[in-house]
Amino acid sequence: SYIPVGGSLPDTEQKNLAFGAAACMVHPATGYSVARSLSEAPKYTSVIATILKPDHNKAIRSRQISNENISMLAWNTLWPQERKRQRSFFLFGLSLILQQDIEGIRMFFHTFFRLPTWMWQGFLGSTLSSADLMLFAFYMFVLAPNNLRKNLVRHLLSDPSGATMIRTYFTFP
Repeated sequence: SYIPVGGSLPDTEQKNLAFGAAACMVHPATGYSVARSLSEAPKYTSVIATILKPDHNKAIRSRQISNENISMLAWNTLWPQERKRQRSFFLFGLSLILQQDIEGIRMFFHTFFRLPTWMWQGFLGSTLSSADLMLFAFYMFVLAPNNLRKNLVRHLLSDPSGATMIRTYFTFP
């Protein structure tokens, strides 16, 4: 079966909702989605349940919000701006690794596991905030050998994932 690692976010303006891998919740670096899916499920289902309540539907109609936009409430719970920032960081890293030769990959992971334990575990477990990820990037840069530093900067400035990450980090709801 196919595990969608990376790719675009779901269209949050569509009426149909998705969850788990179908909602692009797969961690781009690890390929896992179960932990995130389980942690997001209560909040997501609560929002959906609220949307489906008759009182909520009356309130929506009185505010002239179209039914097409109702699903955006659920999508925005699943993909708030903070999660989008984190994801853009993960995709930047994935893109960087995919462009490395075997020695570059070895150098990357050697540096990665020299980070403080809470950082690399938090990265792999999707528990670092977008601010923590910037600290993570700073530590990676400081610990990295010059070749990896050069690759990081080149990738940030030339790869579309770098521009996307910067744009996403500076987008405020």
